[in-house]
Amino acid sequence: MASSASPSSGKLVALQIACGSSHTLCLLGKTADGPREDTVVLSWGQGEDGQLGHGDVDERHQPTVVQQISGSTGHHISFVCCGAEHSVAMSATMKRTYSWGDGDFGRLGNGELSGLFLPSPVKSLTDLQIKKIVCGDSHCMAIPEGHGIWSWGRNHVGELGLGHTNDALAPVKIAYFEGKVVRDVACGAEHTVAVLESGEVFSWGWGTY
Repeated sequence: MASSASPSSGKLVALQIACGSSHTLCLLGKTADGPREDTVVLSWGQGEDGQLGHGDVDERHQPTVVQQISGSTGHHISFVCCGAEHSVAMSATMKRTYSWGDGDFGRLGNGELSGLFLPSPVKSLTDLQIKKIVCGDSHCMAIPEGHGIWSWGRNHVGELGLGHTNDALAPVKIAYFEGKVVRDVACGAEHTVAVLESGEVFSWGWGTY
């Protein structure tokens, strides 16, 4: 690692990996099954949009600690994911979601179009218990505990599932899934697929091919 921010004790193991178009995130922690305390987020690859989270636009040619959300900072990151040129990290215990990188189309979910070079909270998801977040090229989906799906970012072919093609600069509940328990969701570049607890599968977005 190019910089160190290890948990206070115990051996680090890789818990999760995620890739964007040209960058990678890796989540490290003490054990795969233990509490996600003092976890470490590493990033490397292309950084021209700030997607590595180091406060600059430089490339990193080896895994480098994302200091702002790693180690003893108290963020307890439990999940990471990558869009094409942006990144998202989630803390289940703290009920916080963070995003950074390219802000075009509202993909960072913070109500703005400008990019961020450091992890910043997605305020509308604060205090929500999120089970999973996934990213397409320029859009994101979040599954909260209970029911429903939240979506945000680019929507030019309906990939947000909102019934129109306007971009969403902040997370929006998808009306169709209100009251429905969602088991899983996945994003392609410009389409989305979800699986309900009932076993039903739904897809939306770009239909070419």
